[in-house]
Amino acid sequence: MLRTLGLLYLRNLRQAPRIPTVLVFGIVMPVIQLLLFGSLFESVADSPVFQQSYPDVAYRSYIAPAIILLTAFLGMANASAALIVDLRTGYFDKLRTTPATPALVVVARLMAEMTRVTGQAVLILLIALALGASVKTGVAGAAVLVLLSVVFSACTVGLLVTALAMKTKSDQATQSSFPLFFILIFLSSAYQAPDLMPKWLQTVVRYNPVDYLIQAVRQLMIGTNEGGAMVAEWPVAKILIALGASLAAAVLLGLLNLRVYRKMVG
Repeated sequence: MLRTLGLLYLRNLRQAPRIPTVLVFGIVMPVIQLLLFGSLFESVADSPVFQQSYPDVAYRSYIAPAIILLTAFLGMANASAALIVDLRTGYFDKLRTTPATPALVVVARLMAEMTRVTGQAVLILLIALALGASVKTGVAGAAVLVLLSVVFSACTVGLLVTALAMKTKSDQATQSSFPLFFILIFLSSAYQAPDLMPKWLQTVVRYNPVDYLIQAVRQLMIGTNEGGAMVAEWPVAKILIALGASLAAAVLLGLLNLRVYRKMVG
């Protein structure tokens, strides 16, 4: 079983460079946001309200965690591209003659996509650090920041678009989910401190589940305000809640994927 999983994983991993648009889009969009937003709205960090909540925090350090999370979201949303190629070329028909179970097929593909997206997220983090951002919790915090973003995105977005792709076999259907991700990101504290937002938007942000994850990864990056100074503090409770939500989503969407896969090859 492990050998079959390993072979499927390596095969899916080798497939990624053959679809360059997936790699380019997953990197170019976050880099543009990091460079463009970081320059256009850099003065936000100088406002007294922002400094009161995040003293001495550079604007790029503030937005970098959200952009890393967006990188993971976009990367996992693009996971359907390689899958649809396989659906159209008869790859899954060939799998019928192998010992690969539906669970192994789904897990191997998800592992390969997580590997690719992790590389993209690390690249965005390195660019942010080169532009002056810093991670209060050090190398360990940076690793958790990237992994938490990738795991949550894989268990939610990744499994969702995989099931949608197998069900519809349509690029348009899977791409229709992109606006939802952008809306959730922009209706959060990703690019603006909550205290600087209109009251109605603060209410929306408060009930946006994605903002909860953004706050967790941001705390790993910039720390927390204690007595007017930002200090390193691990958001253990928020991390555990995010992992719990990821596990719950993985179970539900994983079962959905297995059901759709069996119907597809049946």
